[in-house]
Amino acid sequence: MTTIYGTVANGRIELAAPADWPDGTPVRVEAAAELPPGLPDDDDDSPAAIARRLELMEQAVPWLTPEEDAAWRADAARRKAEQLAMWDKANADIDGLFQ
Repeated sequence: MTTIYGTVANGRIELAAPADWPDGTPVRVEAAAELPPGLPDDDDDSPAAIARRLELMEQAVPWLTPEEDAAWRADAARRKAEQLAMWDKANADIDGLFQ
């Protein structure tokens, strides 16, 4: 088996890459003394580090099915339209005060 790396966020372990290990696979989690090989430091903004981050981002696997993604995007568009309508109404109300 191979090693996968992650970080702790809000008391949970978030893995840096998906594991293809089946459910029930025993694992051992240890705190790492340093970043895993090839992972750029957050403060490193060198061209090589940026290129590496972009390379890692290309390896990301979507966690939503195409149907879930379409539903999420439709809901986001609906909420955006509602927010813009509220913004337009508030601006019209304000403009009416000064006319």
